Amino acid sequence: MNWNMAADILFNILTFGIFIYSVLLILSYILIGLFSVGETKKYIWKNRFTDYRVLASSVHAPTVSILAPAYNEGKTIVENVRSLLSIFYANLEVIIINDGSKDDSLQKLIDAYDLELADIFVDIQIPTKKIRGIYKSKNSIYHKLVVVDKENGGKADALNVGINVSANNYLVCIDVDCILEQDALLKMVKPFLEQTDKRVIASGGVVRIANSCIIEDGRLIKVKLAEDYLPRMQILEYIRAFILGRMAWSRLNGLMLISGAFGAFDKEIVIKSGGYNHDTVGEDMELVVRMRRYMEEKKEDYIVTYIPDPLCWTEAPASFTILGRQRNRWIRGTYETLKFHKIMFFNPKYRLLGMLSYPYWFFFELCAPVIEFFGFACFFIFAWTGFLDWAFFFSFLLFIILFGYLYSCFAILMEVLTFHQYRRRIDILRLMLTGLTEPFYYHPFVVWSAIKGYLDLLKKKKGWGEMTRQGFAKKTNAGISIAAKVVTTATAESFTASTPPIEAQNEESTWIMETTIIPFITKIGGFISRSIKYYLGHAWVLLCLFILTRALELLFEFMQHGTPKLFGRVIATGLAKDVAYFFQLCAWGYLLFVLLYLIHKKLAHIGFIIISVFLLLVQVSLSQYFISTLVPLGADLWGYSLTDIKQTIGASGGIKTSIIILLIIFLAAIIAAFIILPKRLKVNGWVAFICFFLFIAAAFTKAPALVYEWMPGQEYSNNVSINK
Repeated sequence: MNWNMAADILFNILTFGIFIYSVLLILSYILIGLFSVGETKKYIWKNRFTDYRVLASSVHAPTVSILAPAYNEGKTIVENVRSLLSIFYANLEVIIINDGSKDDSLQKLIDAYDLELADIFVDIQIPTKKIRGIYKSKNSIYHKLVVVDKENGGKADALNVGINVSANNYLVCIDVDCILEQDALLKMVKPFLEQTDKRVIASGGVVRIANSCIIEDGRLIKVKLAEDYLPRMQILEYIRAFILGRMAWSRLNGLMLISGAFGAFDKEIVIKSGGYNHDTVGEDMELVVRMRRYMEEKKEDYIVTYIPDPLCWTEAPASFTILGRQRNRWIRGTYETLKFHKIMFFNPKYRLLGMLSYPYWFFFELCAPVIEFFGFACFFIFAWTGFLDWAFFFSFLLFIILFGYLYSCFAILMEVLTFHQYRRRIDILRLMLTGLTEPFYYHPFVVWSAIKGYLDLLKKKKGWGEMTRQGFAKKTNAGISIAAKVVTTATAESFTASTPPIEAQNEESTWIMETTIIPFITKIGGFISRSIKYYLGHAWVLLCLFILTRALELLFEFMQHGTPKLFGRVIATGLAKDVAYFFQLCAWGYLLFVLLYLIHKKLAHIGFIIISVFLLLVQVSLSQYFISTLVPLGADLWGYSLTDIKQTIGASGGIKTSIIILLIIFLAAIIAAFIILPKRLKVNGWVAFICFFLFIAAAFTKAPALVYEWMPGQEYSNNVSINK
């Protein structure tokens, strides 16, 4: 066996392996989409006549303890606790666990809610760090509030303290800086009351992104689409994950993850399972998996439910540094959880959990970043060695990109048809356009962050990393928007935390993606955006002048030779060919324009005018020659010598003085138009974006050639319709 044969075999194995993996992943997405539709319709139909007011005021409603760990939340903790206390529910206690904060969080709570130390017995069922004190309010208005002060031990330890202190049957674990809807608890506890044949051990809720939303006094006043790119991209990502993914897995009873930002649990099963695990950065996912494993091993019927209503709002990372740390931690948490429970992998003893849920998470969540990164590496190697089939590669790439985009559009459609939080049409359009950039800009960074997570696993890193939040925008009486900058370790989705590890690390961004590549891409993108907007201001003037010269040509042509029989077709095909020629010309002309723009903006302006004047004069001259001779000279002109051109002009009757005067006037009008009009034409971002892709299509596809082949059908009419 020679090296070429070995390379061929390796190439085929890798190619077909990645192809099969992609097909399975696509099929899983299709099934998830189909299952989510049915489950969402079922949920909406079942709950359309529910009167939650009965449950809210009933003394027989399930007793609930809200657990909210807090670490250095002094700037917003008073408002956040007020938001939790405003939740409309009778049998409720709100437990705030101060996890050894170094700021004035505890003192602010004491002052705001008139707290004092209380002598409360704590049944230590889960080992934790030492509790320093438990506080209750002297004011009966705040009788639901319990504040626990403890030594710093991380989020898992803080939640375990809350479990020990809690007096109620059900636990709702949230991040202290989340905003809950007023009816959030009512909808969350409803599944615990509905099931009779199976025990509900946990219930998850939708987490939505509150960036750019209007928040006042701890309440969501108005839902707005995020203005910044990263939070907006995460909104689309969360819609896919929650409305499609979680709903489908809920229908199968295969949920392995409930977001740490908002989840409800059966306290008895949580304690029997051992509470939150200190040895993972993904304690929320690990707890759900351990509770399910406990129930499977006890052979008890159970279910994990999911509520698709938008119940909880949180702030998403708005910088690549924070987003990178979050995704790094998520992949480490997933790895640690699956490692702890590897006995379930394809183990029929654990039924659907072991035979479907666990393998799905292993192959399509844990392994996906590695396979994608490996695919990138293989692509460059195969391209360099000449093994790559470019036709197949581009076809498959286009299919994958289009499928991913259609899946995102389907998720947006489901959001619009169900809960419709973003009501402005422009917001839906912005979400769809944001999705176009995901494969080229956002997703590669997420993959790279996951790879960094794997590297941190090899280094045995356990840290969370400091998370910097901007805080929710708040309206003052004067109407001024104030953003409070808060240092916290809370995150937006599955592996969230309100408390850091004991030794929090102040990481500086060291990712080459963020420090070098992304700033470079951003600068390039900004330059292209500015240059193409400036270019289009000139290009629209050129298009108008092209159409004007064509109109004058047809006018003089019909005056001399009469109207052709296929008049309508001549006009339509002639206009289509001019537009196709314009986009093809502008596509390649932009390359020259942008080079001049790099040197100086004024130079690009002057260069465009000179080239445009030349092209328009050639167009007019060729039109005049055709009117005189009925012979389309066209591209043959470039093969003529100066003597040939003089003979041709002489044969057509020469150039008359009136024509020269008209050309001078026309020339002056062209220059004046290019000096005045581009300044007045304002090109917005969406027009520039659409035109940019039209330029690419004109340059790299056969669309213009197909348009040029359109003919009215008669020889004379055909010659009239072509662009001279």
